[in-house]
Amino acid sequence: MPRISDSYDPSNNVGGSGSPVSRGTWIAGTAVALLFLAAAVVLFARFGTSTGARATLRAYDVLSDSSISVSLDVARPKGQTALCEVRAFDSGGRTVADSLVEVPPGDTVTTIVNRQLTTSGRAFAVEVGDCTGR
Repeated sequence: MPRISDSYDPSNNVGGSGSPVSRGTWIAGTAVALLFLAAAVVLFARFGTSTGARATLRAYDVLSDSSISVSLDVARPKGQTALCEVRAFDSGGRTVADSLVEVPPGDTVTTIVNRQLTTSGRAFAVEVGDCTGR
């Protein structure tokens, strides 16, 4: 009795249906799928979760060549501390201050925070970065 593998002739299989997948193709396909899965996990961890804290810049005032005053609106879950990154830049775009502003827990969800920051040069612009709740 002939075996199925004895009767298989790849030259007769023009459309490719039923052709066996090589081990190398299977390994490469699995590696690509795992790469996509890992990328999805990293993207979700970075962008898909929320700490519940955020801040927006209300105003800033350049007090001197080495100091600025910033005012932030900070929203965080009631009773939770927030830690917000604030950066100041000079007119050339170089960072002259990079500070973490801690906002203590409070009875209200949104609070106004005023801080004075020391800069390494005259500030021209201010940016509020990420905020995390704890």
